Amino acid sequence: MPIFSAAELTEIGTRIYDAAGSPHAESRIVSEILVGFSLVGHDSHGVLRFPQYVKDIQNGELIPGAPFEIVRE
Repeated sequence: MPIFSAAELTEIGTRIYDAAGSPHAESRIVSEILVGFSLVGHDSHGVLRFPQYVKDIQNGELIPGAPFEIVRE
């Protein structure tokens, strides 16, 4: 089984989401968060989600770069 560093996984995730149409900065943030979850032992919310999120993008369930507005803090 291959072994990847956190930096390598973050880069892989970023490239995957970039290829799926996500803005680069957003791809990086999502990848860093997912790698972080895996590092603290929450694999079900970590890099395991890479393919699921791509599928959700392809199905239109996730819209990369969608604008948002904070209405209350």
